[in-house]
Amino acid sequence: MPDFIELAGRIPDCTFIWFGYTPKNLLTTEIRRAMKAKPQNLIFPGFIEKEELRDAFCGCDAFLFLSYEETEGIALNEALSMKVPY
Repeated sequence: MPDFIELAGRIPDCTFIWFGYTPKNLLTTEIRRAMKAKPQNLIFPGFIEKEELRDAFCGCDAFLFLSYEETEGIALNEALSMKVPY
């Protein structure tokens, strides 16, 4: 996530949205600091229902998949199934 936040800060004319939710007590200090200092063009809507996620994938210009932990690539498969540019 710090990479995503940093990238959003480097491209202020684009809107970045991070979907998903993790309980705050599971976040590292580094992640909490990065989220607190996020740029204005970054939105954290949290968990959304599958219909909203589908609409987000269909309405986006690009899908960015940055991960150090994802083992199944489900988010990537979902985005590709919606034919989101990558």
